[in-house]
Amino acid sequence: MGVTPNGYIAKEDGNSEWTSEEDLSGFFENCKKAGNIIIGKNTYLEASRQGYFPFPGALNIVVSHEKIENKWGDKVVITDQSPNDILQLLNDKGFQTAFLAGGGTLNASFMKEKLINEIYFDVEPLLFGRGIQVI
Repeated sequence: MGVTPNGYIAKEDGNSEWTSEEDLSGFFENCKKAGNIIIGKNTYLEASRQGYFPFPGALNIVVSHEKIENKWGDKVVITDQSPNDILQLLNDKGFQTAFLAGGGTLNASFMKEKLINEIYFDVEPLLFGRGIQVI
């Protein structure tokens, strides 16, 4: 997750295009390595706006309580399941690792259930006065 030193992961409008090429490269590497990516609705919307969705070479899981049409077939799962149920779904599909990419609310739901064992932060040299915070 790209983050500012004062704890912001996106601007107020959800925009995260301020992160470096290194952050983006690491993001895609982790996604490809895990073979999956778990994102929330806002991260899905921002990735779609930037032209990155669905992420290539990975099963894309979008977690949302709102209805999202799946136009991508079996490359994408749209669900409102709990963190434990999502991990079980990945396990049932043979995945050993889950790549949770956020945003903050989704990450917090996995943390609350004590399901995160590794965190990747890319601290970018920018400060925002307002925006979306890590948690």
